[in-house]
Amino acid sequence: MGKRVLIISSSPRKNGNSDTLCHSFARGAKEKGKATFERAAACIDGLCDCLSGIKIKGMIYAGGVWKKGEIDSTKYIQQAYDMGAAV
Repeated sequence: MGKRVLIISSSPRKNGNSDTLCHSFARGAKEKGKATFERAAACIDGLCDCLSGIKIKGMIYAGGVWKKGEIDSTKYIQQAYDMGAAV
């Protein structure tokens, strides 16, 4: 079985900037043949404490991006895609 990837969005806004980043990451991973699973979580630190053997491989902090859709014109979209393609 190939590598499985869990993508966690911590934003309460459906289809907001965080979700857009997650979708870009997933696209990169899927194009490289990885199975992806997307989920939303309110608290990533608390979630990680509950899972055994979890390894956080990367995180993108897109500071200064507030308005919905604003993420599309930043470098973070490509960073998310590249990170997904590299897992």
